[in-house]
Amino acid sequence: MKKILTSSKHLFTRIAIGFVIGILLGLFLPQFSLDIKFIGDIYLNIIKVMIIPIIFVAVSTGIINIGSGKDLGRIGFKSIIVFVCMFVFTAGIGLVISYLVRPGLRIDIEATGYDGEVTSPSAEDFFMNIIPENLFMALSEGDILATILFTVIFSVAIVAVGKEAEPVKNFIKSNI
Repeated sequence: MKKILTSSKHLFTRIAIGFVIGILLGLFLPQFSLDIKFIGDIYLNIIKVMIIPIIFVAVSTGIINIGSGKDLGRIGFKSIIVFVCMFVFTAGIGLVISYLVRPGLRIDIEATGYDGEVTSPSAEDFFMNIIPENLFMALSEGDILATILFTVIFSVAIVAVGKEAEPVKNFIKSNI
């Protein structure tokens, strides 16, 4: 048992054990679960703090390691094609499932009390939200899309600069 709890090979087993213990504590000792909830909140806050730096370092390292602008363009184009294909595929699955399941078929709209009009953001709003007014505010608010866009632009600039950006490349690579 000690080997399972300390070995990195048994991560799934440890997660499953923690999951079962959490369910049992929630069912049989609900007040205790509420008393130690702050530990989980601290853990989630630590994870949230780490997301932006991890994304920055991972994306920038990936782009920097590609090397040349020609390879970067080729791989970027292939990535966009794969993204579009996956988007179309998942949208198709969603449409088929919604056609078969028909969610909301028996919901009475008047009973929900919604009187307003549904508005979806325009393409202009979408692109304006991707590019933040203040980079540091976007980073502090956890704006993932703006962070990725900035990281891609920053990393492409590093690749374009070449040898002069070697200290920045080494710094980013040292953080991975």
